Amino acid sequence: MAYTHKIPVEKRWRLAARVLTYLPFAYGRAQEDSPGEDTASIESAVFRDVAEEVRDIAAEYHLPTGNAAEIVQTLGTVSVTLFGSEFETPFIEGFDREAVIRLTACPMLSTARRKGIEAEKVGRTCTAYVTSVVECLNPRYTITTTQRMCMGDDFCEMIIAARG
Repeated sequence: MAYTHKIPVEKRWRLAARVLTYLPFAYGRAQEDSPGEDTASIESAVFRDVAEEVRDIAAEYHLPTGNAAEIVQTLGTVSVTLFGSEFETPFIEGFDREAVIRLTACPMLSTARRKGIEAEKVGRTCTAYVTSVVECLNPRYTITTTQRMCMGDDFCEMIIAARG
């Protein structure tokens, strides 16, 4: 990822721990704020809350978020920092209004397979994560997943695009 160098190696684990330590609190807040909601709604609420922490990290390290190309780089940098180098991707195409990410490996999917978690859950969790982060980094943009390894595709493809 182009901006990974902006975060010193020794600080990356602290940032991952910062976000992951906050995760149970975000989950608790989501349950309190949405009693009786289904799991998918609570998961989305958790990731919206966590995305604010990701946005703060991006701001702290001056990671750019002004257009689709910048958002895709920052999303990649943050994802590699939080989930490991398996999220590194050789294919990123980015322009001002649209950027494409293709992943050929996914730590979420690897973990899910190892733990016997169903593919639909992986897809729902990934969608909640990337949607929340992209929209929090810059609400003028959204992300759409067009290919999913968890659903049998050869790679994951996500498109970050300007709204409207």
